[in-house]
Amino acid sequence: MVFDSYFPELDREEREELIDSALRDVGLNPSEVRGKYPHQLSGGQLQRILIARALLLRPKLLIADEAVSMLDASTRVDVLNLLGEFRDKYGTSVIFITHDLALGYYISDSTIIMYRGTIVEMGDTEKVFHNPLHPYTKMLLESVPDLNVKWEFRKITPEKEESAVYAIEGCRYAPRCSKAKEICFKVRPELIEVEKNHWVACHLYR
Repeated sequence: MVFDSYFPELDREEREELIDSALRDVGLNPSEVRGKYPHQLSGGQLQRILIARALLLRPKLLIADEAVSMLDASTRVDVLNLLGEFRDKYGTSVIFITHDLALGYYISDSTIIMYRGTIVEMGDTEKVFHNPLHPYTKMLLESVPDLNVKWEFRKITPEKEESAVYAIEGCRYAPRCSKAKEICFKVRPELIEVEKNHWVACHLYR
């Protein structure tokens, strides 16, 4: 019914062809997935179908929350390239939410780093990744394994799931930050532009 309401000018055959085209765009064979129930499909197939459903409507904004988390490594890049092509072809903006820094770096023009619901750093992806400013961003990037560098133990204060963290008036990262000052616990830092297209919410830069 929803599909019909968006494409009332198309007959049944045209609608089915549009669906098949969207399925092929995300790497699925329509004859293998059409008519099947969700439990008959793999996790990867289900995730691709969700992406195909979103692309059918030609949205202005697509929110992709862990959109490739259930896909194997060999197909992740294909789906990311698909999102990029869709963005370029139809002018759709994509908010790509991920815990995988490598994927974020690969697909994003701009990056926002969040910690416990607050933005700590944002800006041009190249600047955020190659010149991280916030202690949390630095910790995240230092945690990414590098095949060309010998692994060394780095003492990182573990995150604690405590509701009290959300009651902190200042920076929520302060309890874990080795550079935290008294003001960090009392005053919430505002985003400031340290360089063009690069913002950080940290008292160290005031």
